[in-house]
Order: sequence, then structure tokens, then C-alpha cells
Amino acid sequence: MKQCIFLIITILSMAGCGSNSKNGKQSDEFYTDKGGMDWGRVPIIKPYEIVSLREGNWGARSVDTSDVALSMPGVRSVNVVDSFIFISGEKTILNGQEVEAAWFVINSKNHNVLGFKDHKDYLNHLYFIGIDNEPKLLDVREVSQYFLKHDTVDWKGISISSKQ
Repeated sequence: MKQCIFLIITILSMAGCGSNSKNGKQSDEFYTDKGGMDWGRVPIIKPYEIVSLREGNWGARSVDTSDVALSMPGVRSVNVVDSFIFISGEKTILNGQEVEAAWFVINSKNHNVLGFKDHKDYLNHLYFIGIDNEPKLLDVREVSQYFLKHDTVDWKGISISSKQ
């Protein structure tokens, strides 16, 4: 009898462990997956994420195979404001060419990705899309640590919390 009860409890607890829910609500695995044993991952806005296969070497990509291929190495900082993703990178790729530095704006609503080699062009584009003040870009390592600690990324609150 004790073995039977133990088996039932074990089965029920295993079924609960496979559930991808928080407080009884289903959550999207895209926003909770932290990567693997030897690689880090931070979700941005689905389908965009930043990943690190080697410590200190971050890149941005889209996980949507029907999306325009997005592979952006050398990510140093990132932020999200509304549906826009802002990224800066060093030793990255822009229009198929390796560049020392670049700034990127991703409109997650229409999957439009624009990159700028010149910071002034980046600022002009921000103004064009209605953003008068340049958003503060957050160090990708701090964003990763925040995600690991909080299981989510609060893009509005992370700049305060990441200083702790």
C-alpha cells in the first residue's frame, strides 16, 4: 500500500514538473527559457532574443525561421521601448560587412530591422520614428544577470534594479 501511494505521489509530482505554468496560468516558454549548460539566453520580444555561446560574446537573432534572417554578433547593449528593440554592437555585421560599431533598431511589429554605422544617423532615425530622446542602452551582461535572478526582464524597471 505504501509503495502504491509513493508511486502515485511520484507520478503526480512528475506531471507537475512538466507544466509550464506560473500561478496556474500557462506561460510562453520563449520568455522563460534561460538557455543550456554552456550557453546563455535572454528573450527580448518574441521572436527576438540575445544568446551567448561563449562567455562575453553575445549576439541577437530571430528564432522565427520564416522571419528575415537576423544574426547580429557583437551585441554589447540592448533596451526595449514599446515595440522597438534597440541594440548596439561592436565588431558586428552591418549589411553583410564587418564594422567596428553599429546601432540597430528592430520594429517587432513589422519585423523591420535597420542598422546604422554612424551614431548620428541612428539618432536621426529615432527622431523620425517619434523618439526624441535616445533610450539608455543596458549592458547585455546586466540584462542577462537580471533575467537569471528575476525569471523575466522588466525593461522599464531594469535600469534601476540592475544597479543593485
